[in-house]
Amino acid sequence: ANAALIQTAIVFVASVGLVIIFGIIGARLYYCIFNFHLYKDNLIDMLKIWEGGLAIHGGIYATVIFLIIFCKVKKIKLLPLIEIVLPCFMLAQVVGRWGNFFNQEAFGTLVNGYEVGPLTEAQLLEQRLTLKHLLVPDFVINNMYITPNGSLDIPRITGYYYPTFYFESMLNLIGVVTYMILRRKWKKIYLGDAVAFYLTWYGLVRFIIESLRTDPLMIGNIRVALLTS
Repeated sequence: ANAALIQTAIVFVASVGLVIIFGIIGARLYYCIFNFHLYKDNLIDMLKIWEGGLAIHGGIYATVIFLIIFCKVKKIKLLPLIEIVLPCFMLAQVVGRWGNFFNQEAFGTLVNGYEVGPLTEAQLLEQRLTLKHLLVPDFVINNMYITPNGSLDIPRITGYYYPTFYFESMLNLIGVVTYMILRRKWKKIYLGDAVAFYLTWYGLVRFIIESLRTDPLMIGNIRVALLTS
């Protein structure tokens, strides 16, 4: 069993480049489909991935489809391969969310829910204190000072916004550590438990975080990621 698992791991590592490519394509297509109004007049813009626009759920779907086909062609079992992938996949999500930090995107609502601006110095200080109480480090807080001339063309008040990308990153990190400890210490970990853990953990995390975000992908009045989670 161990030899088969090692062989499966080697095969996967050899194909990781294709997994990454398919994941990126899926993430981009997923984003473009639910923002088609941005690209319908010039479809070539869908290729301009450097301008932003990736959705993790699209990457997940594309990766799963690729692995199903890959395993069928290579005649290897799908489930052991996914068991290897998922902890790494969640760790990649932990790291990937920091791209939102640098781009000032995927943030939540205005801290403390102020509806009228401009905010006073006292209100801005109160916002910073609120974020500190949520264990957000100073360098993240500083980057969450968003102005109307920021990266997203949505109406907003200048002030500090909730770093939902940071919360998602930290919760996923806790998820990775929790699962790896369980897998190492708990004797009743079975094949398929990683799938159940990932879908439950990330589904719950994203469901909570998505309800706080200000830039969701939508189907009518329904948040796509909320429905998927």
